[in-house]
Amino acid sequence: MNNLKKKVIAAPYPQKLNRLFSKEKIRMISALVNFVYLGDEKTAGGKIDEHLPNTIAIIGQIEMPESRLRLAPGLKAIFNVEGNFYQNIDYDYCFNNGIYVLNCGEAYALAVAEMALGFAIDLGRGITKEDRKARSGNEKYLAEGCLDSVLLSDSDVGIIGFGFLGKALTKLLAPFRCRVRVYDPWVPDSIIIEQGCILTALEDVLEKSRFIFVMAGVTKDNQGFLSAEKLSLIKKDSFFILMSRAAIVNFDALCSLTEE
Repeated sequence: MNNLKKKVIAAPYPQKLNRLFSKEKIRMISALVNFVYLGDEKTAGGKIDEHLPNTIAIIGQIEMPESRLRLAPGLKAIFNVEGNFYQNIDYDYCFNNGIYVLNCGEAYALAVAEMALGFAIDLGRGITKEDRKARSGNEKYLAEGCLDSVLLSDSDVGIIGFGFLGKALTKLLAPFRCRVRVYDPWVPDSIIIEQGCILTALEDVLEKSRFIFVMAGVTKDNQGFLSAEKLSLIKKDSFFILMSRAAIVNFDALCSLTEE
């Protein structure tokens, strides 16, 4: 009977199958399709070709150029097991042939957003900085210890990238009554406005925000788009919180700015 079922292929590196699905969920999937698990190893994806002609879905970060996609005429979906759209897939071919490429970023979004919020409060109030001073015997007390502290509350906040991470962060910022400016050219204006945020050009986000959160994913088209010229717009007393992939930033320029 299994031979008559369509296949779902799992080669979940760098994740592990038992981290993605419980045994019960695997049994449920297996009752519906021929579930082919190729292993958790990095090389597991190399075994995929023989299964592709009868495959409807793939779970993992397997290299899927056009030549391999053509071997799977019935393919309906590829499930990315990380939070980014890596360049391991011919996305144009998928788009033109009705193949969905799905991202699990929503599963990570709240955890990443909470960490970003923690970083912002830490930076604004100097928590880590003052802890290090205390450990070295150089701590300051009372007003003298918080002369350069700032409140996140009522601050100007900028968010670059308004996918799962940016939206999750916006909800956490609500009690702080921040003015939240957002730059994301791929998201409809209405979605940004519905979330109570200010649709803003990238340059204005960088120039006008005290706290800047970079939440955008990296693609082949946006690597390094936060260039030295763009980063130079950031005010000296702003806080730059990079929560997405470092490749979207000119890292040498960023390091130079932090050293000045």
